[in-house]
Amino acid sequence: MRHALKDNRLDDLPLQMVTAALANVPALDPSAIDDLMLGVGEQ
Repeated sequence: MRHALKDNRLDDLPLQMVTAALANVPALDPSAIDDLMLGVGEQ
């Protein structure tokens, strides 16, 4: 699956991650999320 994310904007990826986490963990209250810390790695 090379280039599977090529059409996604880099600043939209965290939103997709948070949305997926909220969908998979119904007990997680969105208002309880204050900050989101991300790291960057190079291969």
